[in-house]
Amino acid sequence: MVGRVAARMIMHRLLLTVLTLFVVSVGIFVLAQVLPGDIGRTMLGPYASPEQVAALNDQLGLNRPVAVRYLEWLGGFVTGQWGTSPILGSEIGTVIMNAAGRTALFSAVAFLISAPISYLVGSYAGRHPGSRLDRVINLGSVGASGTPDIVSGVVLIAVFAVALRVFPSTAQTTDPNPITQVYYLILPSLAVAPTIVGYLARIVRANTREVAESDYVRTAVLKGIPDAGIRRRHIGRNAIVPGLAVFSAQLVYLLTGLVAIERLFNYPGLGSILLKATETNDVIVLATGTMLVAVLLIMVNLVADVAMVLLNPRLRTVAAA
Repeated sequence: MVGRVAARMIMHRLLLTVLTLFVVSVGIFVLAQVLPGDIGRTMLGPYASPEQVAALNDQLGLNRPVAVRYLEWLGGFVTGQWGTSPILGSEIGTVIMNAAGRTALFSAVAFLISAPISYLVGSYAGRHPGSRLDRVINLGSVGASGTPDIVSGVVLIAVFAVALRVFPSTAQTTDPNPITQVYYLILPSLAVAPTIVGYLARIVRANTREVAESDYVRTAVLKGIPDAGIRRRHIGRNAIVPGLAVFSAQLVYLLTGLVAIERLFNYPGLGSILLKATETNDVIVLATGTMLVAVLLIMVNLVADVAMVLLNPRLRTVAAA
C-alpha cells in the first residue's frame, strides 16, 4: 500500500513537472522570439543594413509561422541541436554547456562547504535550545544571512588574496586539474557561504528542536536508547526531511543567482553568459540558456519532492487518507 501511494505521488509530481516545463518553454519562446518583433534588427542593431537584417532573419528561420518555429526550437532543445549564435559565431551548445559545467562545479563546491556546516551548527543549536552557544549561533545566523555576497567576496579578496595571498583573487584557471579548479573556487564559495549557512542553520535548528520535543523522541529516551542512537535514528533524519525543500532552494540559488560573484571573481559561469547575451541582444543564446536554467530549477525541486515523499512516511499517510 505504501509503495503504491508513493508511486502515485511521484507520478503526480512527474506529470506536474512536464506540464510546468511546457508552460515555461512557451513563455520563454514568446518573450525571446515573438515579443521583440524584428529579431534580426534587435540582434544586429540599428546600424545594420536591411539586407543584413533580412539575411539573418532568413538564416534563423524567422519567416516561418510561429507555431512551426516553436516546435522546431523545442525539438532542437530536447535533442541538443541548439544551433549557432550569430553574435558569438560558435555553437550554442558548446558555449552554454561549458558555462553550465563551470557553474555546476562552483555550486557543488559551495554547497559541499555550506550544507554540512549548516546542518552541524543548526542541529547542535536545536538540541541545546536556550544555551549560550545556541544564542550565539542564532544571532550569528541572522547576521550572516543578511550579509550580501558581494560584500563577503570583497572582504575575502582583500584578506586572503591581497593581504595573506593564500588564495587567488580570480576563480578562473586554465589548469585542467580538478584539484586546482576546486582550489580556485574555494574563495568564491566562501563568499556565498555566510548567506546560505545563516539561512539553512536556522531552518535546521527549528526542525531539530521540533523533532527533539516530539513524543517518539521522548519515548526513545524513556526506553533508555543512547543519545547517539537517538540523534542518528530519530532526530537527524526526521529533522533533515522537512528542510529538503529549503536545501534545494539554496542549491537553485547557487545554480542561478551568482552573477555578481561570477563577475567579481572573473568566472564565466552560466549566469555571466546569460547576462552577456542580454547585453549583446543575443536572443538565441538567451532563450536556450534560460530554458536550460528552468529545466535545472524544476528538476532540482522534483528531486527534493521525491526525496521528501520517500523519506517522510507522514506524507504518504496523508496522501493515502
